[in-house]
Amino acid sequence: MNIFRQNMFPQTLAISILITSFTQLIRSAEVPAGPTPQIPSDPEALAPGAYPNGSVTAVSYTVDASKVKFHNGNDQNDIVFGIEGQGPVPWTLPSYGRTYVSPRIGAINDEASTSNLGVVPFDIVFNGFRYEWEFDLTFWAPSAAAWRPHPSKGVMLGSIRKNGQEWNDGTPRFHGVLSVPYRQSEGEGYSMVDGSFGVGDMDIVTDKAGLNSFASIDFSAAWFPFDQGWTGGYMASANIDSELGSWIDPEFHSSNLPGDGGELLEWTREFATWLVPGRFKLPGVNSKSDGMLFTTSVEPDKVGLMMISVAANEDGSGWDLWGRRNTEADGLFQEEANLDFSFLYVPYDADRLIGGHIRGNDGAVINGRGGFTMNRLGTGQYELTVPNKTGKDGMVLLQATGRYQFNNRDTIAASRSFLSYEETAEGKFIVESRYYENDTSFPLEDTEFYFAWVDFFAPLAPAGSTPLPDPPVIKQQPADLEVKQGDPAVFSIAATGEEPFEYQWQFNEEDIDAATGQRLEFNDAQPANDGSYRVLVGNRGGVVTSQAAALIVHTPPVITAHPANQDIKVGDALSLNVEVAGTGTIQYQWQYNQNDLGDQNSKELIIETVQLTHAGQYRVIATTQGGTVVSESSVVTVDASTPVDSEAPVITRQPLSQTLAVGSELRLSVEATGDDPISYRWQFNNFNIPGASSTEFIIPNAQTEDSGNYKVVVTNSEGSLTSEIAVITVSQAPVFTSQPQSIAAVAGQSIRLEVEARGLPPLVYQWRVNGFNIPGARLPQFSISNVQEADAGSYSVIVTDDSGAKTESDVAILTVSEELVSDIFISSIAFQDGGILLRWAGEDGLVLQAKATLKDAQWRDVPGTQGESQSLQVTIGKSAFYRLIKR
Repeated sequence: MNIFRQNMFPQTLAISILITSFTQLIRSAEVPAGPTPQIPSDPEALAPGAYPNGSVTAVSYTVDASKVKFHNGNDQNDIVFGIEGQGPVPWTLPSYGRTYVSPRIGAINDEASTSNLGVVPFDIVFNGFRYEWEFDLTFWAPSAAAWRPHPSKGVMLGSIRKNGQEWNDGTPRFHGVLSVPYRQSEGEGYSMVDGSFGVGDMDIVTDKAGLNSFASIDFSAAWFPFDQGWTGGYMASANIDSELGSWIDPEFHSSNLPGDGGELLEWTREFATWLVPGRFKLPGVNSKSDGMLFTTSVEPDKVGLMMISVAANEDGSGWDLWGRRNTEADGLFQEEANLDFSFLYVPYDADRLIGGHIRGNDGAVINGRGGFTMNRLGTGQYELTVPNKTGKDGMVLLQATGRYQFNNRDTIAASRSFLSYEETAEGKFIVESRYYENDTSFPLEDTEFYFAWVDFFAPLAPAGSTPLPDPPVIKQQPADLEVKQGDPAVFSIAATGEEPFEYQWQFNEEDIDAATGQRLEFNDAQPANDGSYRVLVGNRGGVVTSQAAALIVHTPPVITAHPANQDIKVGDALSLNVEVAGTGTIQYQWQYNQNDLGDQNSKELIIETVQLTHAGQYRVIATTQGGTVVSESSVVTVDASTPVDSEAPVITRQPLSQTLAVGSELRLSVEATGDDPISYRWQFNNFNIPGASSTEFIIPNAQTEDSGNYKVVVTNSEGSLTSEIAVITVSQAPVFTSQPQSIAAVAGQSIRLEVEARGLPPLVYQWRVNGFNIPGARLPQFSISNVQEADAGSYSVIVTDDSGAKTESDVAILTVSEELVSDIFISSIAFQDGGILLRWAGEDGLVLQAKATLKDAQWRDVPGTQGESQSLQVTIGKSAFYRLIKR
C-alpha cells in the first residue's frame, strides 16, 4: 500500500517511482500479517486494502444534515456523509441505518473509500414510531472492500467533533454522545479474524444526549491494533451479583493482559450503588502518573446507556469507572447502569503523544506531553491549540475523568460530563463539557478530562517502540513555471531528513496517478496542464506538504483580424488595426516596409496627417510568452490630388442619450456632411475607443460598466468637429425584494397577492395566471374578493423598469377548496385484492375527490363515489391524494 491515495491524471509524465510501502515505514516493530481475504465469486467483488494492524489510524467524518426538512408533518432526513481527513490507512462506511455507522478500515482505493460519501445515500421518512426506507443501498457495494474491525484485534474509540448540531426540521439544537457496540453491524466487509466476507462485528452509534433518540452528528474514530503493542480490551461490568469483572470474550483483549478479567475489575460497596462498571486497575500502572485510560460503552442494541467516566484513585492504584444513562440528572447516585465497555491505555511515554490530563476549573495541565496549550475560556469550555494542525491533519480523542463535585467537594462518583470538540481556526479546537439537566437543557460544566491528538500522518505509537525520526523538512520548494505550449516543464523538490522519502504530487490538490518521484516532468506541456501543483513528502516520521507552485502554459498568439489595405489622400489620418488572441501580455511592433516604427507599439497604428512618403506596406509583429506572429501586410496608397472648394464637416444628426437594460444592444450613430473622406473617432469618457471609426458604434451585449458619456469626433481635410455628448445608462433588471406567497383558500374568501421590487423607476407590473396576463392587474398587489375554484392556479407577476428590462417573480400557487366538513373522515385503509380499499361512513351529499399531487390546482371528483358510496378500491402504484367533501 502506498502512503498516498491515487487518482487518474491523463498527462504524459516522466517520473521516478518509490516502491517502499509506507505502512512498513510507520511500523515501530514487525507485526503479524492478517488473514487472506476470501473474495466472493461475484464478478464485481473487490479485495480489501492492506491489513490495518501496523499503525494507529483515524478518520473524521462530516455529517451534513442541512437538507433535513419538515415535510408534510414528518421528518424527512436527507443526510450526506463526507470525510474531512483520514489516515494513514483509508476508511469507509459501507452501511448506515439511522445513526448506526459501520466503519471499515483499509479500503482498497479512493473509489471504494468514498463511493458512499458526498451524495445523498438514502431518505428516511419517520412516521410515528416507524422508519421507512425510500430506496435500497445496493450502490454502496464498492465500499465493502475493506476490513471489519473486530474486538479481538484492537480497540475502536471515538469523539463527537461538533459542539452541538442543528438540523433544518424545526427541532432544537442538540448535543451528541457516542458509543461503539459490538456484534451488531449490518455492513459488509472482510473479517479481521479469518478473511471471510460478510456482515457483523462493530458499529459506531451517535445519540442525542438526554433523549432516547438516534441523531446524526459529526464524529471522529480511531483504531488501535493490539498487534502493534497497545494495551486494551472489552470487559463485562462487575456488579453486586458478579463482584468481579470478566472479558466479554476470552479473545477480546491484548496479549499482555491476564486471561482472567476479574484481576482488573471488581465491584465495591464504597460506590453505594447496585450497578456500575467498578474499580479498574492495570498491572504495574500508576493511574496518577503513568498514563491515561480511555473508555466507551460497547453495549449492543442499547440506546441511552452510552456514557462512561473514569476517576484515578489518589494512591495511583487504578481508576473508578462509572456508567450512567444519558437521561440521569443526579450526578452522585445516578440511574443504575451496568455497562459493558472497552478500554485503551495510553501511557504518557507513548511515541509522538500530544495530550494529557487537564484540570477542569482552570484548564491547567496536570500531566501531559507534546506541543500544545490549553486555556479555559469559561465554564466547561477549553481552547486546545496544536500548532500547524487542522481537522484535516488529525482528531482529538476525549475522555471525561475526575470526580463529580457536590457542594464544591469531590464525591465518590466519577465525572457526569460528556465531551465534544470543534475546530474553530487552524490549530485551534474548542472542547466543551456538558451535563444532562433535563431533556432540553445541557449546561456547560467544568470537568477534568484526558485528551490525545491522533495524527493522520504521524500516528501515535506504543511506548517503547523504536523512536521515530522527525518528518522531512523541505529545503527547496517547487517554483512557479511559465512555458510555451509544447515545451517541457519540470517541477522538483529537495527535502532533508531520514530517508527513504516517498512523494505524491498533486494537481489542484488532487493526487496525480503514478507521480511519486522527486521530480514532476511534462515532456509536452499543454493548456490543460495549467494549474496549481504541490507535493506531499513522507518518511517514517510523517508527511509534510510543499508550497503550491503554478504552471502557466502560454499558447502561441493568433491574429484574428489583419490590418486592411487603405487608399487615402494627403492630409488624411491613417488608422490601421490588428486583433490578436493569446495568453499573457501581448507586445506589438508595427513595421513600415519591414522596418520598425519606434513609436508604434499598440494594437492600432495612427498617423494623424498622411504625406506621400507614408505610402507603402505596413505590418505588425505580435509577441507573447507563447511565441511571435507576423500579420499580413497592409498596402497604403496615398493620393496627392488637392480637393477644390473644400468644406469642413457638419454634424446633421447627433448621437442620442439612452437608458437600456443589461444585455441589450447599445447602438449610437451620427450623420455628417462635408468633403470626403470624412473620418470618425468615437470616444467613451473622453478616451478613444479602439476600432470605433465608423458612423455607428455598437455594443451587442451592454453591461453596467458601459454606462457613461459617449461622443464622436468627425474629421476631414478641412478640420474636426466633436458631437454632443450622449449619456448612456445601462441598468440592472428589476429585483424582487418580496415574492408572492402561495395561498390555500376556501371558496368565498378574499385573497391578496403582493410583491415588492426595486429597479429603475417607474416600475410597471403585470400579473399573470397560468402563463396568461390578467387584464387590468398592473399594481404591486392583486386581490380576488370572492375566490372560487375556477380561480385556482399558478400566479406570478412581471415587473418592467424604465429601461425595458423585465423580471418575473416566483410562482405562487392558489388552491381553492369547498368548505371542508370536519365531522366526516375516511374511516379505514386496508390492503385487499392486490390494492388498497378506502372506506367511509355513507351519507347523502358526500363526494370523494382526488388529485395526483398536492401542488395540483384543483381537486377532481372520483366517479362513482357520490351519495351513498362507502368504499373505493385503489390500485397500488397509482399514487394520489384523497379527501371527502359534502355538497
